Amino acid sequence: MRKRLDISGQSYGKLTVVKEVEQHGTKRRWLCKCKCENYTVVLMDSLRSGNTRSCGCLKPERAAEVNTRDLAGQTFNKLTVIKRLGTHPTTKSALWLCRCDCNEYTKVTTTNLVSGNAKSCGCSRKSSLSYWVLGFLWGSARFSGDYFLIQNSDKKLLLKVKRITGIQNKIFNTVTDSRKKSYRVKMRIDNEYVQYMIKNGYVGRQGNLERSAPRLFRRLDEHNFLKGYFYTHYSYDRVRTQPRLRFYASYQLLDMLNQHLHIYLGTTIKKIADHSGSDVCKILYYQSKKEVPKIKEYMELKERKT
Repeated sequence: MRKRLDISGQSYGKLTVVKEVEQHGTKRRWLCKCKCENYTVVLMDSLRSGNTRSCGCLKPERAAEVNTRDLAGQTFNKLTVIKRLGTHPTTKSALWLCRCDCNEYTKVTTTNLVSGNAKSCGCSRKSSLSYWVLGFLWGSARFSGDYFLIQNSDKKLLLKVKRITGIQNKIFNTVTDSRKKSYRVKMRIDNEYVQYMIKNGYVGRQGNLERSAPRLFRRLDEHNFLKGYFYTHYSYDRVRTQPRLRFYASYQLLDMLNQHLHIYLGTTIKKIADHSGSDVCKILYYQSKKEVPKIKEYMELKERKT
């Protein structure tokens, strides 16, 4: 039979083991003396794993250590710490002014920041909408009578949108002006996605007027919105060894993409060009061997032609 391990006299953190006491179920326990002169009973597993290093007297020390840390400039999830405001009146934890990725400001304690309890100003709980789907709808749907009509040549894509948005209507086949097979599905105007779009500036395409860009979208969600919108509004191919990437949309939407890629990827600001086949549609053109691969990965684009 293997000899039982005796840890009497050994030290773990501030604790020195005195003797073994009655087990707790199948778990061995030890009486320990802390450097602060207090005695405490600790599970053997907690001692050897380092989970327990004192009788509890270390907790105020750890809290004080965390409380004196300068968190200004650090980022925790969606929150970037701006400056210290003082101390929370109840918990006595340091209180910080933080800016959320949605550009809202909020006050958060050190404890909630470092523990991960606070991840945002609360905007993460405000909306469960998919901004990728919002972007896709913004670019691939329109008002049609009492419905919002979505059309795309990819039936699986429409099934995905149907599932996420809760559309009850069935998908039906249609043929485009160029005699290509396509698919449509009708969405109710009172659907939360349509209502959110209307509140944020969506008016759809009206005659020769440009399709407007959204208002009030939080910066963090802009990336997903742009990925959804340009999922079908681009072409990517190569001319010999030169990559060629073109995005198609109204000037306002291309300008949003142009600025976004410049801020987050460091791409150069491009001149938005006219489209020879449309008065409304414009083109944003990239052909740099350094920029195109970065944009392709960032926007999750596949190599395809329009």
